[in-house]
Amino acid sequence: EDENHNDDTNNSNSKLQVCDGCGKAGHRTNDGKPKPLLRCSRCKQCWYHNSKCQRAHFPIHRVSCRTASLAAAAAAAVASRSSSNTKPPSPPSMYSCQTHPLRGRC
Repeated sequence: EDENHNDDTNNSNSKLQVCDGCGKAGHRTNDGKPKPLLRCSRCKQCWYHNSKCQRAHFPIHRVSCRTASLAAAAAAAVASRSSSNTKPPSPPSMYSCQTHPLRGRC
């Protein structure tokens, strides 16, 4: 069960990050620049050398990943609701009958 795909890369050129899967520092390319680690696409908080490192770490990472992604989704939902100026639907009037709208109150 590998819910997270490593599709984002680290753009930092200054220092080597540590892989959360194996605990080793990232690698350098032949020209000496840091080779970017791959980031968990679900929570965006963990970095890995490859899918092997991610799979090894996933049993440990699963709970915090799910929690982080749910928290981010909740924050986004709150932000979208607060930025929206739409009113919630009003409840049906207690003076109108939904079955017989022309009769008024039943």
